[in-house]
Amino acid sequence: MTKLLIKRKVGQRIRINSDIEIVVAKVSSNSVNIVVSSPNNNLVTIVNDDKK
Repeated sequence: MTKLLIKRKVGQRIRINSDIEIVVAKVSSNSVNIVVSSPNNNLVTIVNDDKK
C-alpha cells in the first residue's frame, strides 16, 4: 500500500492513474470532505478507520 500526503485547498483536484479524480469539497476543524470520481466504482473503497 502506498500512502501520500498532499496539501490542497477547497476546489482543487487530485488525479490518480488518469481515471480517478479526488476533489476537496469542504474543510472543517476536524474533518475534510472529498468527492471521489471514478468510471469504475469497484476501484474505490471507503475504509472506516476512526480512532476512538
